[in-house]
Amino acid sequence: MELGQPTGRCPFGGVRKGAGNAEVRINRNGRGERRIEFISGQPAFYDDNLKLIFERSGDLFLIRIGNEERYEIPEAVAAGG
Repeated sequence: MELGQPTGRCPFGGVRKGAGNAEVRINRNGRGERRIEFISGQPAFYDDNLKLIFERSGDLFLIRIGNEERYEIPEAVAAGG
């Protein structure tokens, strides 16, 4: 979601690669696709030169990319469950 916008749902898909590694692809509603790599169960890489910051709240990853994008991704998307 963009800064100042209400939270909404984005279509996404995930591919688990074992040992806590996964790739999540998020459709950014007409602004292309965001790819986030999970390494050892945590968000680590993405497909831009923007800063990625995350925190956990229970089993939910709260991810910020740059100053405008934010995502809430359940741990089960990357780790299974």
